Amino acid sequence: MDFELRPVTEEEVPSFLRCSEGAFGIQLDDEAVDVEAGGVEVDRSLAILDGVSIVATAGAFSFELTLPGLSAAPAAGVSYVGVQPTHRRLGLLRAMMRRQLDDVRDRGEALAVLTASEGGIYGRFGYGPATFVATYEIDRPTGLARTPEGTIQLVPAEVAASAFPAVYDEARRGRPGEVDRAQPWWDSFFSDREGRQSGAGPLFHAVHTSPGGEVDGYASYRFDRRGEGGDVDRATVRVEELCATTDAAYADLWAFVCDVDLTRGAHVRGRRLDEHVRWMLPDPRRLRLTWMQDHLWVRLVDLPAALEARRYPVEDALVVDVDDPFCPWNDGTWRLEAGPSGAEARSVSGSGADLSLGAADLGSTFLGGVSFSELARGGRVAERVAGAAARADALFACEPLPFCATEF
Repeated sequence: MDFELRPVTEEEVPSFLRCSEGAFGIQLDDEAVDVEAGGVEVDRSLAILDGVSIVATAGAFSFELTLPGLSAAPAAGVSYVGVQPTHRRLGLLRAMMRRQLDDVRDRGEALAVLTASEGGIYGRFGYGPATFVATYEIDRPTGLARTPEGTIQLVPAEVAASAFPAVYDEARRGRPGEVDRAQPWWDSFFSDREGRQSGAGPLFHAVHTSPGGEVDGYASYRFDRRGEGGDVDRATVRVEELCATTDAAYADLWAFVCDVDLTRGAHVRGRRLDEHVRWMLPDPRRLRLTWMQDHLWVRLVDLPAALEARRYPVEDALVVDVDDPFCPWNDGTWRLEAGPSGAEARSVSGSGADLSLGAADLGSTFLGGVSFSELARGGRVAERVAGAAARADALFACEPLPFCATEF
C-alpha cells in the first residue's frame, strides 16, 4: 500500500480533527470542529493519506515548559496522535513519530512532551512518564469550613475567560512540569460543549479575590446528579479546575468547592499527589485518593541542551550511558556537571559511566518526579558505580513535585 505523509492544509483541518478523534471512538460535530480548529498548528501537523483519505494523524503544540529551578524551555506538546482502526499494524505511527522528532530537532526544541492514552505505546520512541495526576473525593461535612481570607464570587463564562488565564500563567511558572496555555486552549475549555460534560451539568466559574483586590485564584465545577435519581440534595460537585497563586486562595477555594449546599461532597480531578489540603483537614483520611495515573511523558530530543536547560539543587558531576536507538544522536556516554547556577553536558564516549539507562527512563527522571533509585530497583537503571543512583537522585531532586494540570 502506498501512503503519503505530510502536513495538512488549512482546508484539511476538519478532516484531520475528525480522523484524530475518530481513532478514539469520538465523532466531532461541526460546532466542535469549529472550536478545536483554532488550536491546530498547521505547520506542525502530520497526516498519512491513503489516496485522498486521512487515515492517521499527529501534531504538536508549541509549549513553554517550566523546569526544575523554575527555568523554562520550549517544548513540543505532542497531540492529535491517532490511527484509524482500518490501518493499524502498518507502521504508520512509527513513521509519524520518526518524522515528528526530526522536525522537533530541526526547530531547535530540546524537549517533547505528551499525555499517553495507553501506557505501552511511547516508551519505544524514548518517552517516559515524568508526572502523575490524581482524583480525590471527599464527603460533607468536610471540616474545611473557614473564614475566607479573600472573597469568592460566581462569574459568567465571559468574565472567567478574561480573569483565569493570567492567574494560571502566574501559577504555572512556579511548578515544574506545567506548560503555558494558548488562547485556543481556553476557547475550547469555556465552550463547555456537551461532549466535555460527560453527563454532568454545565460549568460554574468562581473567582477568588485577595483582600488587596487582586484576583489570585479560580475554580470551575459542575453538578453531577447521575446515580442519585436526580435528587437535588444528593449531587456531587465535580471540580474541573482549581488554581491559586497564594496559600490563602488555595485554602479558600478548596473549602468552597467541598462544601457547596445541596451536595453530598466533591469529586476533584486533575490534581497533584502533594495536595496539602489533606493537612488542612481535622481528619486527613476524609480526603480519598480514588484514582491515579501517569500524566506528562517527557522525551529528551537534544540531550545536552535539555540537561543544560534545567537547574539542579546540589553541585555534582555524573556520567551516564544512554541507550537511544530512536534518536541515535543522543546515544552514548555523557558527562553532566551541574548545580544551582547552571549545567554543562558533553559527550565523553569511551569513558566509564556511573549509570546506564534508556532514553525513556532518562525522560522519566528529567523533571525530578521519578528517582533513579526507584528505577534501579525496578531493573530499568544499571548502577555502574556504587552510590551513583543516590547521587543522581540528589542532583535531579525537585521541590515541589513536578505536575502538569493541562490536558492536551
